Amino acid sequence: MDIQVESQGPLCRVNVSGPLDIYAVREFRDRMGEWLRAATEVELRLSDVSELDTACLQVMIAAKREAAAQRKTLRFSEHSGAVLATLELSRLVSVFGDPVVLSERAEKGDAK
Repeated sequence: MDIQVESQGPLCRVNVSGPLDIYAVREFRDRMGEWLRAATEVELRLSDVSELDTACLQVMIAAKREAAAQRKTLRFSEHSGAVLATLELSRLVSVFGDPVVLSERAEKGDAK
């Protein structure tokens, strides 16, 4: 997992790439907490995520609930094909409440 963070006032944009799997879950959970503490609005761009497993999916669900409890905004955007496949398989697309917009790569059939 590789993470690039851009902060602009109350907005924190995070580009995540690589696998979001059991090996990345602890760092992903800890970093998600940092971003939610530091900003009132967090956007995670997922276009370069190559794998999403249920461990990180649970972190995403918990973070979405925590953001709502704190009256903060957490958005997941630019879903990769791998992310969309996991969300569809688990039937959780609607749980997040974010528009599911595929990245250009995912639209062209790239698994990333």
